[in-house]
Amino acid sequence: MSEEGYKVSVDGHGADELLAGYKKFARASIEDCIKESNSESDHNDIKELWVKNGISVNEINTINKKILLKNQERSTMPAMQQKSFDEFHHNTLPWILDTYDKIPMAHNIEVRSPFLDWRIVEFCLALPNNAKVGYGFTKRILRDSMKNIIPKSVRKRHTKQGFAPPMLSFLSSEPLRSYMLDTVNSSLYLNSTLFDGKRNCKALKNALNTENIQLLVNNNFWPTVQATILLDALKKRS
Repeated sequence: MSEEGYKVSVDGHGADELLAGYKKFARASIEDCIKESNSESDHNDIKELWVKNGISVNEINTINKKILLKNQERSTMPAMQQKSFDEFHHNTLPWILDTYDKIPMAHNIEVRSPFLDWRIVEFCLALPNNAKVGYGFTKRILRDSMKNIIPKSVRKRHTKQGFAPPMLSFLSSEPLRSYMLDTVNSSLYLNSTLFDGKRNCKALKNALNTENIQLLVNNNFWPTVQATILLDALKKRS
């Protein structure tokens, strides 16, 4: 972008955190529904909504059981509102915003996030849940507001396409797998004080032997490998 002469980039950060666009809002959404409605139909509708948005029926049933086992006393803040608050202040968003400030500015690009205008944030946090999730969709109020502005195929799609690295493809690569094995067999990895290196090493080898690449992705082995590579580089410099 910098080479092409652009100076400003408009970014969409904050919309998912404000309007329950992520699957991790499913539990809070179901919890609020159970607390606020005695209707079995309402409960089923909200569960079906999250199934349409990528959560399996088994996951939904597990979430439901955990909520029912939990103390159902009404808290000072609804679960969905609390989840948005946590996403804004304590989870991924602060880190993303920090990264999206430093890296673009290093290349003379200013990133602006209109969804994070304080007036929009206050408005969205005060919205009832059915404005955020309803009629089979997340981010409902945003979708409704875009009617006749963006294509219907985009406005009503359930799939969410992020920009995460294709770890499944990366970890299927033989050179990278060999590199991972060398790293996890190193004394620095096995004796790590940050994670259980011996347990991870055993599990990783089992995943590779059984060609269960998805297990490598699900268990977040790669960040532990990255941490070890970084620590090894720092150790060699000192």
